[in-house]
Amino acid sequence: MAADAVLQVPLDHSAAPALSKPPPPRLDFLDGLRALAAIHVIFLHAGMTVWDTGSNRLAPWFFDALLHWFGNAHYAVVAFITLSGFCLTLPLVRDDGLRPLRSLDFFKKRCKRILPPYWLALVLSALLGLTLLSQKTQTVWDISIPVTAKAFLTHVALIHNVTRNDSTINYPLWTIAVEWQIYLCFPLIVLALRRFSPITILTIAIIACYSAAFLLRHTPFSGLTCQFLVLFLLGSVACLVVRSTFPYAIMVRRHAPTLLAAVIIAALALFTLNGLMSSYDVWRYQWLLDLPAGIIFAAFLVCLPRFPALRRPFESKLLVAIGGFSYSVYLIHAPLLQFLWQYVAKPLQLSNSASFLFLCLLGIPLILTASFLFFLVAERPFMNRRPSLPITPKLPAIA
Repeated sequence: MAADAVLQVPLDHSAAPALSKPPPPRLDFLDGLRALAAIHVIFLHAGMTVWDTGSNRLAPWFFDALLHWFGNAHYAVVAFITLSGFCLTLPLVRDDGLRPLRSLDFFKKRCKRILPPYWLALVLSALLGLTLLSQKTQTVWDISIPVTAKAFLTHVALIHNVTRNDSTINYPLWTIAVEWQIYLCFPLIVLALRRFSPITILTIAIIACYSAAFLLRHTPFSGLTCQFLVLFLLGSVACLVVRSTFPYAIMVRRHAPTLLAAVIIAALALFTLNGLMSSYDVWRYQWLLDLPAGIIFAAFLVCLPRFPALRRPFESKLLVAIGGFSYSVYLIHAPLLQFLWQYVAKPLQLSNSASFLFLCLLGIPLILTASFLFFLVAERPFMNRRPSLPITPKLPAIA
């Protein structure tokens, strides 16, 4: 999942009241959060590789509980989508709202940023699915094979999430199609937020998107996951609260300690609810659980800039560095996990528990290293370069 890192420069608010000043301009914690979400996805998919519900390889109670309580990677996707809304809105924010979006420039930048690494990862995954990883092994990778021409073409066109090919070739890539389709709505989101209050837009979006998700839930178009548009919008609204001087934004920032307490309580409640529910029920009602998860995460994004001590762990150099290539991690981690299990752990005849520990303790660093190399080849050449200083003080720029 990708949203450009953002280079922020201080804004001049010397004439405004203290509470109207936006938080500190450095937002490295966004990359740190992105890195943790990517690692969390690998962690869950490692468990799904070793222990698959369709096989006889069942996890021991300890690992089963660990994966059930802490391994719901769907919430990492919630974080990615919400962060994407936050980051893409950030360059548009000014004191009194959003500046107009130049739609053509936006889509050009998105195509350049998202498509080349995605297409390269798709080709590599398809080649592996036709050769080294073409055999069924009773792991989660089985849903990615066989590779067919129809599946490949729908992936190229980014419509595989609505053609019953969402898990083929490389099973996590369904979210890339969803996010791409959300990008198509971004100009309308900006236009709506410029003309109406965020609460009005959020209310309309929740009603419309969740109604659509409910009506489409037993059709191929359930792959649109319409509720994700709400998550993206929550990220955009969180960005407005963090950076603008609207009265509602100032009011929310003034009550940041209370909001943080509510976030912690709500997160613990959702965590407990997920843990007590069966895995099947969590999967069945995930589309409903996404909304409270998105609200909690968006509120957390609002709080972080106000609390340096809370923000600091997410700003570690290692996490920020990993966050910079987390899109590559997301694109290629699944076939790499399968390769490590199939050609290293299995030939060594490691037990299932030992295989899981191997994939977590050694596999994750290896995957991060390979993802960084993939980033150098497939991502970095297509990223916008950071502008050299001096920069016009009031205009944040996309890196």
